[in-house]
Amino acid sequence: MESPNRRWVLVAEDDAAIRNLLAYNLGRAGYEVEKATNGLEAMDRVREEIRVAVVDLRMPGADGWAVLRHFRTFHPSIPVVIVSANAPGEDIQALLRAGAFGFVCKPFRLEELLERIREAEASRTGAERGLGSGLESDTTVS
Repeated sequence: MESPNRRWVLVAEDDAAIRNLLAYNLGRAGYEVEKATNGLEAMDRVREEIRVAVVDLRMPGADGWAVLRHFRTFHPSIPVVIVSANAPGEDIQALLRAGAFGFVCKPFRLEELLERIREAEASRTGAERGLGSGLESDTTVS
């Protein structure tokens, strides 16, 4: 049985370097990370302990849109933060209207993503859980 104090984040990213960098830094920030290499894996790996999902918009198989629809239908309590390098403003607004908690544009600073994760987690729990970031303040992911 999972400890209630463990904070799980699902990271769905097809780029292995970005996925592993996010997992490493989120681990340093106090999160446990479930990694998925594509949208289908993300949908398959979701479970009750997941507090927030970070999902790349453009992935093979099922893209971020499909993952977002799946989460809103089957796991509506899990906030989804979408990340992408190639999303016009209208797509971002459509994602937010469709139920994405937030959007982070690549390249991004890890602290920026961590802030969205904290906000998403707080929206789910109703209260902030102030844990230090553990991230290098000048680290950028592209």
